[in-house]
Amino acid sequence: MTHPLILASVFDWRGPQFLAFYGVIFLIALIWSLQRRGRLLRSLNPPPGTSPTLADPIEIAYLAGGSSRCIEVALVNLIEQNILSWRPGRLLKKGTLTVIADLPSDAHWFERQIYTAALAEKDIGLPLRDLVSVAHRSTAPLEGRLASLGLRPTASELSGKGTSANLPFFVVLIIGAIKLAVGLSRDKPVGFLIASLIITAIVMVIIKSGIKKLTPAGQSLLDQMRAGRDSTPDPGLANVALFGIAGATAYSSMPAITPNMINELKSTGISHTNNSGCSTSSDGGGSDSGCGGGGCGGCGD
Repeated sequence: MTHPLILASVFDWRGPQFLAFYGVIFLIALIWSLQRRGRLLRSLNPPPGTSPTLADPIEIAYLAGGSSRCIEVALVNLIEQNILSWRPGRLLKKGTLTVIADLPSDAHWFERQIYTAALAEKDIGLPLRDLVSVAHRSTAPLEGRLASLGLRPTASELSGKGTSANLPFFVVLIIGAIKLAVGLSRDKPVGFLIASLIITAIVMVIIKSGIKKLTPAGQSLLDQMRAGRDSTPDPGLANVALFGIAGATAYSSMPAITPNMINELKSTGISHTNNSGCSTSSDGGGSDSGCGGGGCGGCGD
């Protein structure tokens, strides 16, 4: 173990000497943090020998695009079954959802949340923007379910793993901050040290962002499901779950889902479509997306 007096003498080193020392501990911290991140990512995967699958369109939607994508799937099902009706807005007034039929007793619990919210508005109608708060209050069971399968960590797991991966860099920052305070107290130039601390902070953000919202197993399952669609896919809920309303309607017939409604879904931030035709939905903190090869992959947020 390094003697405290030896460590204290480090802060008395001249600028070039300390910066060289800082560079060495920075590289050690970088290697250590990347190794920690790799172990943490592997720890989020399902147990060895298991291959989780999803059949529920709402669960698939949460894997692919979070709570916003769940809204899209529920809306398509409820509107196509003539349970909810979309009433376009006029002039500056936004469109609304109204209940036109009873909800079946075997309806999905997530759909029931949206139905109940629309029913409470009666003839006035429920604005699409209100669905965002409804969804965020209702997706805790989905988050827990996918986390238990090793497909998508919970928000608290993501935050904790990101902080844990960066622990070595916190030590580097503390050492740099102490030297910065010493330099300022002695009226020494500290520009290069400040730049080094900023670079360290940026690297920490990059390492934390490397822990995605999907585990490797979750991303693999999502890629497999997206690649599994053929050239004439069935215009079912699974397609909406995987690609969003805008992506699914690009190649399937959904007469009740109008362009006006899709545009309003986009304006509220529920639906997003990139230039590759891969529809992605944000989930509070944004989404990770990317399309490559023969199809779209990595659009889980």
